[in-house]
Amino acid sequence: MSGLDSSMERYSGDVAPFDEVYAQLAPVLYPFCLRLAGDRGLGEEIFQHCFVHMHRARASYIPGSSAVGWAGSAGAVAVQRTPPRKNVNAEPFGAHVGRW
Repeated sequence: MSGLDSSMERYSGDVAPFDEVYAQLAPVLYPFCLRLAGDRGLGEEIFQHCFVHMHRARASYIPGSSAVGWAGSAGAVAVQRTPPRKNVNAEPFGAHVGRW
């Protein structure tokens, strides 16, 4: 069992090991969330949602399972729950017609 899996097992029943879990998962999850989002701002938002979801669902972690895999699943849920951003610079389709 890795140190992360051990920390996650303790975190599933107690919030005290959160700092350990965060320190071990953040270097893996942050780039994962950035790649999923394709946008730094949105990726950071997904990253935050991921840890919120993990915290709320920590009791569902099955001891002995992969903490990274479990966290990746939390990342997928975070993507689904993160509201899409509106592109404030976008023009309606066809708005450029007649300007050339």
